[in-house]
Amino acid sequence: MSQTALPEYARLEAVGTWVEGPEAPAEEVVVKLGTATLTLVALDDAPLIHLSIAGLVEISRDDHGRTYAPDVDAAERLTLGDPTMLAALDAVRRASVPPVRRGRGLGWGTVLLLILLIGGAVAVWSQQDVIAEGLIAALPEDALTRLDEAILARAYADAGAEACRLEPAAAAGLARIRQRLGLSDAARLHLLRQPDEVAAVLPGGGLVLGAGLIRRAGGPEEVAGLLTLLDAGPARAREEAALARELGLFGSLRQLSGAPLPEGMLRRRARMLTNGRLADLADGPAVTATIPILAAADLPTGPLANLLARQGAAPGPVAALRSGDRVGGNAFEPALPDQAWVALQNACTG
Repeated sequence: MSQTALPEYARLEAVGTWVEGPEAPAEEVVVKLGTATLTLVALDDAPLIHLSIAGLVEISRDDHGRTYAPDVDAAERLTLGDPTMLAALDAVRRASVPPVRRGRGLGWGTVLLLILLIGGAVAVWSQQDVIAEGLIAALPEDALTRLDEAILARAYADAGAEACRLEPAAAAGLARIRQRLGLSDAARLHLLRQPDEVAAVLPGGGLVLGAGLIRRAGGPEEVAGLLTLLDAGPARAREEAALARELGLFGSLRQLSGAPLPEGMLRRRARMLTNGRLADLADGPAVTATIPILAAADLPTGPLANLLARQGAAPGPVAALRSGDRVGGNAFEPALPDQAWVALQNACTG
């Protein structure tokens, strides 16, 4: 018994004409409809061939019927004229074609996830400077030291800077001032012979001073105020932030893995270092941070005001140092005794 997926065409049979090739004679056959095949049987009930319904290729049609080939390359031909069989073939072929799967679209959960991802990316991008600054601030001390040393090395090589080797007596005088002020030992002081009046803070916290600023200072109290201004003020934080913005988010991430600064950035930073002016570092926040440190060390702020005025600092910070002087004309212990002060002034003469 022949079965088909369409119950209305169960046991359907029809007579057709089968030709096995271009030179072969036409043979009348019985065509039996199955689930997915046609079974061709000779009139004497001898089975001839099974044909896939899905693979049938319609070659031609006219008022008398249609002619099919088993596939596109086959030479055999089957001609059917029975309307019921033709309708059944059409129905089975339609039923055998898999339905087109329509996309279900994005579910609400997927849409929400995409919104969160996009929103997170936008938030990161909009806050990339803040994130980059945090990454640079999180660098370990040895990495920050390497940054400073790389910038200094480029300044020595390309920007005309010349280092000054501190004599032991001068180094002892600086250490004595820093100890009295209670300044951290983390900041490394780099004294330059040239440019001799440079003042700069490096991103890693290193302090750069031209020896001329010390040599031409009016006394050790001016140097004490100068060191406090550079070390305690917000200059390092500003330099870290500026470096982070210049590196960008991905450049700051690379610093965590120890990547060197790009060459172009090293050259720019070296030029900035050698052009650093003390007057540019003496802003309101720096002065605000400096005054209480000097007062706690029982040192006047007036000498620093005098130094900044000679260096062309803005009137506001100079006036703030003068008005905030808590020692004033009172007696105080000098930042250094005379002999140590002379040694510090002459740190770079040899």
